[in-house]
Amino acid sequence: MEKISIRTKLIYSLGNFGISIINGTFLSYILYFYLDQAFIGFAAGGLIMGIALAIGRIVDAIFNPIVGSKSDNYRSRFGRRKPFIIMGIIPLIILYILLWTPPIGLGSTVISIYVLIIISIFDAMFTFLVVPVYALLPEIAISSEDRLSVSMYSNIFAVLATVISVTVAPILYEGLGYPFSAIIFSIIIVLTILPLLSIKENPEYQEIEKTSFKEALKISFQNPPYQLFLINKTAIEFAFRILSAILPFLIVSVIGLKLSEVFIISAFLFVGAFSSIILWEKLSIKYGKKITYILTMIFFTIPLGLSWFFLILFGLAKIIFGIFFAVFGGIGMGGIWIISPVLIADIIDDEEKRTGLRRESMYYSMQEMLEKLAISGAIGLEGAILSFFWIGIIIDESWNIANTYNPLGPILMIGGIAFAAMLIALISFAKFPKQICNNS
Repeated sequence: MEKISIRTKLIYSLGNFGISIINGTFLSYILYFYLDQAFIGFAAGGLIMGIALAIGRIVDAIFNPIVGSKSDNYRSRFGRRKPFIIMGIIPLIILYILLWTPPIGLGSTVISIYVLIIISIFDAMFTFLVVPVYALLPEIAISSEDRLSVSMYSNIFAVLATVISVTVAPILYEGLGYPFSAIIFSIIIVLTILPLLSIKENPEYQEIEKTSFKEALKISFQNPPYQLFLINKTAIEFAFRILSAILPFLIVSVIGLKLSEVFIISAFLFVGAFSSIILWEKLSIKYGKKITYILTMIFFTIPLGLSWFFLILFGLAKIIFGIFFAVFGGIGMGGIWIISPVLIADIIDDEEKRTGLRRESMYYSMQEMLEKLAISGAIGLEGAILSFFWIGIIIDESWNIANTYNPLGPILMIGGIAFAAMLIALISFAKFPKQICNNS
C-alpha cells in the first residue's frame, strides 16, 4: 500500500487553508458586517439577514448532491475533481468580493435583494469548488493512518486560517475597511487553492462504474452507518454555525469588548484547537476513532452548557471565564475537525467493499447538503433571536455607531440551542459501528 508523500499532504492542507479563509470570514463576520454596516439602527435587519442567509444555504443544499454526482461520474484526462477546481475558483473569488461590497447607500430593500442573490450564488459556487476538493481525501490517502495524518496536517492549516479569519480579520476590517480586506483575502485564497491542481488523481477510480443521480441518492440514504454519521455531523455543524456567528456578539454585547478586541477571547479557541490536534491523532491511533471522537464532542459540549455563567460574572471575571470557554471548546473542536473527515472516508471504503461502487463526492455532498439545511435553520434562529433581543444603537467615545443586544440573546443561542444540538450529536454517534472505524 503506497504511502502519501509529505508534498501531497502539504499541498492538500494548503488548499484547506484557502477554503477555511473563505468559510471562516464568511461564517464569523458576514452577519455582523451587514448588521453593523448595512442595517445599522434597523431592528428588522437581523431577521432580513437571517432569511437571506437561510435561503442561500437552502439553494446551496440543493446544489450539493448535484455537484457530488457530477464529480463522481466525470471523466477527463485531468481527472474527476480538478476540472471543477479550475472552473470554480475565479467565479467564487468574484462573488466573495461582492459579498463585502453591498450598495449600502441604496437603502435596506435594495440591500436585502442584493444579499439574497449574491449569497445564494456564492454558496452554490463554494459547493462547486469544495465538494470535489474534499472528495480527494479518500483517494489520495488509502490507509487509516495516512488519512489521520492528512487530516491532522489539513486541520493545522485550517486552524491557522480560522485564527486569521477570527482574530486578524476584524483588525483589517477596522483599519482598511471590508472591501479592501476582502481583496487581500481573495489573493491569499487563490494562491493556496491553485496548487491543488498539481495533485495526481488515482486513474483507477475513473474506471469504476458510473452511478445515476437517483441511484446514488438511494444507496446513500440506505446506508445505516452513513445515516448515523449524517445526523451527527448535521447537529455538530448546526452548533458550530451558531458559535461562529454569535461569538462576536457574545464578546461585544456580553463580555463588553470592542470588535477589534475580539481576538482577546477568540484566539484562545484556536489555541486550544491547535495545541490538541497532534494529541487527538495519537489518541485515535491508540484507542480507536470512535472512542476518541466521542471524547472530542464532550470537550466541545461542556463549555457551551457552562456559557450561562457569563450572565452572573462581571468585569475581569467575564474575560477570564471567556478564555476558559474558548480554550476548552477549542480542544474539542480540534479533535472533531481531524476525525470526522476520516470517518466518512472509512464509510466510503466500506461501501466499496460491499457493492464495488465508489462515490466520494456524492457522500461528501450529501453530508454538505444536510449540514447546509441545518445551518439555514440556525441562521434563521440567529436572525430572529438577535432581532428580538435588539436594544438599540450605542455611540462610543470615538463616535462609532453600533447595534447593541440584550446579553440573554447570544447566551440563549450558545448555551441553549447549540448545547442541545451537541447532545443530539453525541447520542446519535453512540450507535455508530466501531468496526468501520478500524477497517481501513
